[in-house]
Amino acid sequence: MNGKVGRERREHKRYRVKNGFFAMDSTRFGRIIDISLGGLAFTCIGQEEWEPVNQGTGHIFGNDSLCLEQIPFRLRSRKNSANHIPNSAIRMQRLSLEFLGMNEAQKARLKAFIINNCEGEA
Repeated sequence: MNGKVGRERREHKRYRVKNGFFAMDSTRFGRIIDISLGGLAFTCIGQEEWEPVNQGTGHIFGNDSLCLEQIPFRLRSRKNSANHIPNSAIRMQRLSLEFLGMNEAQKARLKAFIINNCEGEA
């Protein structure tokens, strides 16, 4: 062990996204928590018996306009959140998605999105 505590294991820095931006794919919709050049995390409503898609394409939008479309991704993690609706099978979940095989135009738009719509490192 080299003595570093809390070393970041991610390849890209994560940034907090301003309120009002959302991620959507074919099975879920939710508010983006943070984003990087390698992926994003967002919250959505989920149910125990409901299984989200593990790979596909998604969209990022907010402020009445589409920001990024048809972003290829794969699901990296899914965690139930502590805040849920009492006496309901519905739970809030945090999902982390990894971006896959974006073209150069998508990468450029993602960089611009981070510059213009993030509040600082997460």
